[in-house]
Amino acid sequence: MPRQRVQVWLPLFELSPLNAAYARDLQRAQKEWRGEPVIWLLPDIREVKRWYWDFRGFRVWECAVPSETINRIVVIHITEEGFCYPPIEVGLPQSWEGKIPEGLFRKWLNVGRVSLVPGLKEIKITRPVFEGDRVSYEERLLKVEPGPVMPIVSLDENTRKITFAWPPPGSHLPPSVSPETESQEICGPVVWEEKPLSPELPTALDRFGNRSLNVWLQWPEPFNEMFPFGGSMDLMFHKALMRRCIEDLNEGKPGVLDEIASWASRFTAQGWTTLELAYIAPTLEACGSEALLTDIEGRYGIVAGNLRELFSHADYCSKFRHQVDIPRVFGWLGYFWWELNQVVNESKEHVPICERCGWSYRAHEKNAIVGQMII
Repeated sequence: MPRQRVQVWLPLFELSPLNAAYARDLQRAQKEWRGEPVIWLLPDIREVKRWYWDFRGFRVWECAVPSETINRIVVIHITEEGFCYPPIEVGLPQSWEGKIPEGLFRKWLNVGRVSLVPGLKEIKITRPVFEGDRVSYEERLLKVEPGPVMPIVSLDENTRKITFAWPPPGSHLPPSVSPETESQEICGPVVWEEKPLSPELPTALDRFGNRSLNVWLQWPEPFNEMFPFGGSMDLMFHKALMRRCIEDLNEGKPGVLDEIASWASRFTAQGWTTLELAYIAPTLEACGSEALLTDIEGRYGIVAGNLRELFSHADYCSKFRHQVDIPRVFGWLGYFWWELNQVVNESKEHVPICERCGWSYRAHEKNAIVGQMII
């Protein structure tokens, strides 16, 4: 499948795509974005802030936007070859060397067991702090609210496998679209229990006084780096949903292509960028200046002996700093849906499943991450 340039907005805290406050904050961030690779969503500021710091001789700009939720978004660009920029704090394994492998959604779907670990009431983050026109970075303690309630419907003590279900069995609720937000509306607000059963196992109480154990998801490598705080239960919901869509495609069921396109559209927007961000920077980082200059000469007919000559070329600004359209995708989950949609709807390719083991065929490729898919 021919790859397409894409821009991905990666949040530090992976929230549900149907979280209303976060969705509004994304709109605010897009309105104020001027090409910075890092955007901060900060509820305690009242005006947009912009600043830069030096990285390998280049200015790396950041901005902070007044918001309802707190988060940090890294805006990355992925080239047709899979080269990625910026290479800082985007949750990629070092072994990938800044290149996104093709078919990343397959690797995610073929992850086997996802562990549950005790949640935390507070975490430390390093964030910008402003005093007038000055900016500094400080380590701050961030209080974490307990998440949604997910009923346990089965527990296998031998395999240590827990099955959650939403809607709760017998609740007569309609089929779920977002277990996380639906649970919050029905069972929330959820608050921490003042005297938990154990200090190592934090518990919370829903609006009805029911106690629940607070746990976070812990993904195997490399997805533990991409979802450092585990992500929401909607992440597991979408993993099962995407797998079901692929199974339905293999069975020839109608309407599945439209369903995939619909979910992909929830995570995508028509964005803008420059070729300096989407082509020059990723290629330079991945291949070096000599390979970049050779490629530019072949693609654009611009001859330069070094980077200084390239940046001062008469055609550089008009070709590489001019705004161009690009698909904008929100979060790694959005990227998985976007990539699947590119395969089945844009390229019209088939995504086969091995009848023997339940894995996508491409999961058997060398160095692929394999494991039986879980519904």
